[in-house]
Amino acid sequence: VEPALRSGARPGDGVYVTGRLGGSLASGRHLTVRPRTFEGQWLAGLLKQDLHAMMDVSDGLGVDAARLASSSGVRIELEVELLPAQFDSDWRGALGDGEDYELLFTVAEDRARELGMRNVAPRLGTPISRIGVVTAGEGCGVHEATGAMHDAAEFGWEHAT
Repeated sequence: VEPALRSGARPGDGVYVTGRLGGSLASGRHLTVRPRTFEGQWLAGLLKQDLHAMMDVSDGLGVDAARLASSSGVRIELEVELLPAQFDSDWRGALGDGEDYELLFTVAEDRARELGMRNVAPRLGTPISRIGVVTAGEGCGVHEATGAMHDAAEFGWEHAT
């Protein structure tokens, strides 16, 4: 199986994330993180060539999703109400807190429906949530139910250059 790089997202893909996001540093969860290696292998084996792009979420979902979009030459549209925030976090924390080490990935739409019906990786019970879609364009937007839109790249941590 070929590795899924962050540069392979295609317009029409569904955008997914494993686990729950936000509040990792404040809660100390970052000290007990379990890398999602099994889930990544399972996804690659299940979806094969239909797993178009994948990366870990370490600096915050917003900035990492914007990086995936930039690397792939596409736009990603995320929906606030679909973000799987930790019980002690909100959507802003889910987008920007970082240190979650979950997997962000895109899947061909015809296979995305199949994945959505499963909504959990077997053996470990890791939740899988559809959080958006890949479109033509550039950048990464986050849509609130109110109609407000945010630039996802504004949520997260940027490394010093």
